[in-house]
Amino acid sequence: MGGLTGGLTLEHHPGVFAAGALLMGISDLKDWYEQSGPTSDYGKSIAHECGGSLTEVPREYTQRTLLPEAGILARMPLMVCHERTDSGVLPSHAEKLIT
Repeated sequence: MGGLTGGLTLEHHPGVFAAGALLMGISDLKDWYEQSGPTSDYGKSIAHECGGSLTEVPREYTQRTLLPEAGILARMPLMVCHERTDSGVLPSHAEKLIT
């Protein structure tokens, strides 16, 4: 979840960084969990990282999204790269972030 963590760091500390790069990053953890499925390896890893499933600890998932504060990222030089054939994290995550 390096792309998501990098994006959240940039959003929370915009005055510290001059620019950023997000490579195949997750833009919304809730979406990724739902896309992956709770019983998949990704879903299990996400639930472990968050301390429970989406229904058990929804606030953890809500806090791990770039979308509500994406305007902060829009004001800095930012490279967003995502492979169109990525099946782990769908390219729609990058598309949602930049639109």
